[in-house]
Amino acid sequence: MSDTDREQEKKVLEEHIKAQEEMLARTTTYLMQAQEQLEVSRKELFDQNKNLERIIDRRTAELKQAVTRLEKEAQHRESVQQSLYIANHELNTLLYRSSHDFKGPVCTAFGLLSLIGNRIEDQEIREYMQMLHQPLRKLESLTRTITTIADFRQSQVSLQEIDLNALLDKVLGKLKQQFGSSSPALELNIRSGAAFRSDEYLLDNILQSITDNAFRYRISEKEHQVSISLQPYYKQLKITVSDNGTGIPRALQHRVFDMFFRGSELSVGSGLGLYLSKMAVDKLGGKIEVKSEENRGCSVTICLPGLN
Repeated sequence: MSDTDREQEKKVLEEHIKAQEEMLARTTTYLMQAQEQLEVSRKELFDQNKNLERIIDRRTAELKQAVTRLEKEAQHRESVQQSLYIANHELNTLLYRSSHDFKGPVCTAFGLLSLIGNRIEDQEIREYMQMLHQPLRKLESLTRTITTIADFRQSQVSLQEIDLNALLDKVLGKLKQQFGSSSPALELNIRSGAAFRSDEYLLDNILQSITDNAFRYRISEKEHQVSISLQPYYKQLKITVSDNGTGIPRALQHRVFDMFFRGSELSVGSGLGLYLSKMAVDKLGGKIEVKSEENRGCSVTICLPGLN
């Protein structure tokens, strides 16, 4: 090999070594930068872990506080429910005992008035005694209503097959006897078809209440008419009682199911009829709706389950 070739080979080798050194330097620089970036990332990750731990600790503390608060609220709610149960039981007992305790004195008062009236000949005194009958009858009616409320609140639903025609005949018979010649013209539409199972005591009270209202609130200037319909509605019994009487003002219709609600100054009842009806319908798992227009009449629609 000539000197020229050796010189050329040496030059190539030096260039190769230089290139390797440059590449090594770049690699070293890259690795140092990567190490620095890795250190920065590690520090950021460490800080994030610390921050996450603080967040977890804070959230854990908040959850513990929330659990403690919920436990206290649950205990308070349980205590309130227990108090309500006791109060409700005491109220039911008071209603039941009071209503039955009132019956005796009212019956005694009626009996004494009748007995004294038969022995007094003074017409003026007899008229005064006769005037006592009206408030006593109101008290007697209110006592019966309170007794019914107490029974509704305490009794369990007892299902049995009901003869709707017989039940309606019984209800209408009582009303016709009560209202006499002022009874309205009746239109009956009864088509129950299949057997109907329900609580006869509750259903009797529902029919008594809504038909009594339909009979009672009439407009003297026109013929009073009442329509009663019992129809199958899917697997329910649909009861509709409509009249052309005084109706209920629109502004008061949202209160029709309130206790002691009276639709007008002419109302003479206890104001508990529709309240009782709603209570009985709810107990039977049904729905009740009232539609009315003042001086045009009122329509009560009830849907009850139990039609097979």
